[in-house]
Amino acid sequence: MNYCAKPILPTVISSSFLRHSVIKDLANRLWSLLTAPMRRMQRQRRMPDRTELDWLTVDTQEFRRLLDQHPDLLKPLSDVTDANQHAKYLVVAELTWRIWMHAMAVEVLLRQELYAPALVAQRAIFDALATYGYLVNHKDFQDEAVVLLAYSFMRDIRHFSQQANLVKEYAAIVDRMPKRLVEIAKSRAKDHPRTWSGKTVKDMAAIAGVTGYDPLYGYMSGEAHASAMGRHIRTIQEGRMMKVHLGRDATEKEIQSSANFARRALHAAFKKMWEIFGGRRITIRSKDPEVWLQEQKA
Repeated sequence: MNYCAKPILPTVISSSFLRHSVIKDLANRLWSLLTAPMRRMQRQRRMPDRTELDWLTVDTQEFRRLLDQHPDLLKPLSDVTDANQHAKYLVVAELTWRIWMHAMAVEVLLRQELYAPALVAQRAIFDALATYGYLVNHKDFQDEAVVLLAYSFMRDIRHFSQQANLVKEYAAIVDRMPKRLVEIAKSRAKDHPRTWSGKTVKDMAAIAGVTGYDPLYGYMSGEAHASAMGRHIRTIQEGRMMKVHLGRDATEKEIQSSANFARRALHAAFKKMWEIFGGRRITIRSKDPEVWLQEQKA
């Protein structure tokens, strides 16, 4: 006895019927194989190639998918038994988050044709990436992460000195940090260039292997610090009338280049975070951003 249902078709099937069915099945499979390339070409014609800006949209969503599918990745952030080790994971997670958020901003601004504000967001990405790369490649990675946190809290204590509750909270956090590392943060805050690392962004980028400081960073800084003038508002004479043109029209290559820069930073940040947090092997469902860059050099 078994659990199979009673057959609906007749029990006896003629041999001629079998031969006809087999031939028909083979013919259908052969036709499917022969027409498969044509169907693929038709689908490709209906789906135009994605631009780097399109892939940037994909990337920002793809990394959220990966985090949702691997919730255990961020488990080290819940372990606070070793405060100094926790600082390392905290700083890596926050720097990755910053690059991710700024990449989203670049995508939105470029789609709204706000190219100058997108450059400001790109500068923030460069700063975060240089800090990230310098930090994770430092021989005293964990200590430097604590120094960065101490520097950050002490700076905010100075900036918001009138907010008693905030000052009390942040001062208590700094008091729990190793005194030696707090003193290093204080010393770097006083001495030139008065950065958390004691180095300029250019120096950190060079040590971290982040390329593009010259001339990209200076160009983006001009937009961030309002020193890039004469490009965004222009008066144009047309006959007897003067017309005022607002904004700067970016070329298609400039738009895609901006999107690619954000993509490369985002991929680098997430991959490094995945490695540091000990995540399992993953597949990123997106086009490698380095491909577009190599195509431009060809």
